[in-house]
Amino acid sequence: MADNDFYIGPRKYEGVIVFYRMLAGIVGGLAGGLIILIGLILAGSLLNALADPTAFVSPFAIFMAVSVLFMAGLVGNGLSVFLMSLSDQDKYQNPYRGLLQVAVINIVIFLISIGAYFIARSIDISFMITVALVQFVSSALASTFVFSAVTVRPSEFVIEIYGGFISMLLGLGIATLVYFVGNELALFFGLPIIMWFSIGFFGGLTEFFYYQLYRHTGVDVLETGDADYQDEGFDEPAERKK
Repeated sequence: MADNDFYIGPRKYEGVIVFYRMLAGIVGGLAGGLIILIGLILAGSLLNALADPTAFVSPFAIFMAVSVLFMAGLVGNGLSVFLMSLSDQDKYQNPYRGLLQVAVINIVIFLISIGAYFIARSIDISFMITVALVQFVSSALASTFVFSAVTVRPSEFVIEIYGGFISMLLGLGIATLVYFVGNELALFFGLPIIMWFSIGFFGGLTEFFYYQLYRHTGVDVLETGDADYQDEGFDEPAERKK
């Protein structure tokens, strides 16, 4: 067979991978949430300020809280994407290289968010929760994208983009429900779990449904065929086994 043979259509995607991705997201989210819980318990003055906006919060307490959030995001995001890569090793290549990029993007978001936290404090201390929520969502989504960008085949990255945004929207919907049922602090601690559960489950479900769509219709709207695959005996262009 010729070396330039290629496949059309998405690769075969087993439903059990969705379950494994969901578990990976929950574990990573729990790790991030636990770090937040421990850090904010230690930063007692900040918790008092969130309960009482008139309470004084020192700049050092804010910096420590932001640092804890950074560590929570870094650990939660890194662990989640790494465990997801283990659940689908055919898709993710060289995950350690991807983890480096996850660390870089989280540092960038951390540096940008420091100024936003101090601005929020000068306006209203309660606005810091909003900044934290934005930081969590943006760092989780960015971590997913940069990790996939350097570990998956270029033709499969497009489905990661769709899956990421679908997961973000559904995750924000769940977070909104938690906010109205519970309170701001419950949402704050639970957001890493909610977001990574959503990215793991709904992201995997998006790819699973897209594979099923191709399997039953033969239509590959996103053009996920990959010229980097080697031919396994099909005529050009080769078609993936369904």
